[in-house]
Formats: sequence, structure tokens, C-alpha cells
Amino acid sequence: MKPLNQKKKYKGFPLSGTPKVFYGKYPYRIKLSGNNIVNQEWEPHSDNSYYNSHFYEILHFCDDYPKTVKLLNGYSRYVYFHSKNTFDMFIGFFKEHIESVAGPLNKQHCSYLATTNLENYWDYKQHVIRSDNFFGKYDTKLVIRYPLGRISRFYGAVHGTSEYKDTLKHFKDVGQTVKDTANNEVRQNQRIIYVNSEDLDDITMFLKLKYKDPIQNIVSVLVVENV
Repeated sequence: MKPLNQKKKYKGFPLSGTPKVFYGKYPYRIKLSGNNIVNQEWEPHSDNSYYNSHFYEILHFCDDYPKTVKLLNGYSRYVYFHSKNTFDMFIGFFKEHIESVAGPLNKQHCSYLATTNLENYWDYKQHVIRSDNFFGKYDTKLVIRYPLGRISRFYGAVHGTSEYKDTLKHFKDVGQTVKDTANNEVRQNQRIIYVNSEDLDDITMFLKLKYKDPIQNIVSVLVVENV
């Protein structure tokens, strides 16, 4: 993975930072103009438009690099790239069909992308790349674990039943413990609690003492401007 070493524009196109490695493989992305849906069975010598004839060339390019290029062709059309060299080559060939581009902006951004790409939904500690903290002030998100065995019954429970009320009460109690422990402001939305990382050690210690293992995930923000 190589950085683009630009902030707002790249080769004349609007540039944004990628929030993740797409599909676990592609750190670069190009948004194509238009939203026509064309597939591999389209015949280039039929009465299709001039625009579609050029899109056939794009399809052909993607077919030539099946291991490093992925095309999504629908109402919004994106081309994903594993290699910066192929990314740059595509821009050189199809400038008139490109709306915007995205990729790792600098070396630090590359490092963040590598970190998040190694993580998955079930990891206790996770990271997310954002242009700012949650709600502009919280750099950490706690996801409360459902009470044992209640996740499916909670979503299937009728509002007002004891299981539903007990689960919501558990979320509220955990959130109140976090608020009582933290020195900084805390925000809660049911099982999601937003906090400041400088309070995290105290929060996790008190939660383990009171609830044993109430946190499913701790998600920390990695700030990258222009994501």
C-alpha cells in the first residue's frame, strides 16, 4: 500500500481518504460518472450510446487485471484497486469518465488502514477511521454485551415484557456506572456508550468489578482529515 501524498485533489480530481480497505483488499477507489447498468453480455457494435461504448473499454480494462481491480456496476459505479500503479494507469486512460478518487492520503493513513484491516466484528478492541470523533467529542465507543442468552429473545420480545424491560435496565445500569466513573462527559444510546479514552482504564476496571464482563467491544477512533 502506497500513500497518494495529497490532501484535496489527485491528478486533478476531488480526493478523499478511504475509511477502510474495501473488501479487505482494495485501498484505492474511483467513482465513475453516470449510473448506467451495463453487463458483460453487452455487444459493442450494437446501437448503444457513445458513453456505453467507452464503458465497454472500462470493462475490458478491469478484465485484464482481475486480481487487482474490482468493478461494481450499478446505480453508483465504483472501481476498486489493490495496486497504486493500476489505479494511476486507470486514471490516465479514463479521465473523462471519472468523478472522484479515494485512497490513503499519507503514511499514517496507510498505517491506520493496515490496522483496521486486520480487525473484525468480534474483536474486543477495534478501531474505526473517521474524519472526527463521535459527535465531535468522544474518541471511544463501548458496546455493551447483552445479558447472557438474551440477544435473540430481546429482539423478538414484545415491548413491555419482563425480558425486554430487564435488558434495557441492564443497559441503563451499566451506562450509569460509566457516568459515575468517568471524569468527562458520557453519552449513551441503549447498548452504545460514548466516552473519552482518558477515562477508559477506570471505566473498564469498575465495570469488571461490578458486572464481571459487560463490554463486548471497545472501538477507538483513528482521525484522518478528509475521509
